[in-house]
Amino acid sequence: MSQTAAVQPQAAAAQGTHHYVLTLQTLGGRRIFTLSGLVTPRVGGSRWEIYQELVAVAARQEPELANPIVLFYDIQPNQL
Repeated sequence: MSQTAAVQPQAAAAQGTHHYVLTLQTLGGRRIFTLSGLVTPRVGGSRWEIYQELVAVAARQEPELANPIVLFYDIQPNQL
């Protein structure tokens, strides 16, 4: 995932403040793609900003996901 103002990806050794899962499907239903990881949202950031960045990341990695069907999205605090 690329670094943006809305999403700051964490190195493997560092823990982000939030865990996310986003599952997308191509319009034709041929492929399903899931992103999962840790982020620390910027101060004042929103779930919507993170969602938009994650969809953009998926589209950059897999161009056929430019207009995906969202099957699942969740972001929760990483602390138990």
